[in-house]
Amino acid sequence: MKIAGQGALVTGASRGLGRALAEQLAAAGARVALVARDPRPLEEGCRCAACRRFSRAYVRHLVNQEELLGLRLLSLHNLHFLFQLTAGARAAIERGEFAHYTAAALDRLAAGPQEDRWPS
Repeated sequence: MKIAGQGALVTGASRGLGRALAEQLAAAGARVALVARDPRPLEEGCRCAACRRFSRAYVRHLVNQEELLGLRLLSLHNLHFLFQLTAGARAAIERGEFAHYTAAALDRLAAGPQEDRWPS
């Protein structure tokens, strides 16, 4: 199984088996996300209500406890992402630069969460 470049969400990685698994995945080249105690927003630089007010750890807790608020916050974040993406596309079309915008947006998406802004 090819692991390099794949994403992995590891919970319970502060000690024991979870920590060992996270370290092995990272050593194999996987992008490892540890969110159980992560105080950061869902996405750095995002200005949606979910990212401004809640941490990754809290949203994870809500989803694990099957609280509807967790799903609502994820939906708010996803809708904000789509609105920003389409607003950027609309502006690029008006400037006659849609092909460049599309290429840059696809590159950013392929690069993963390291970059924190969509091209405008």
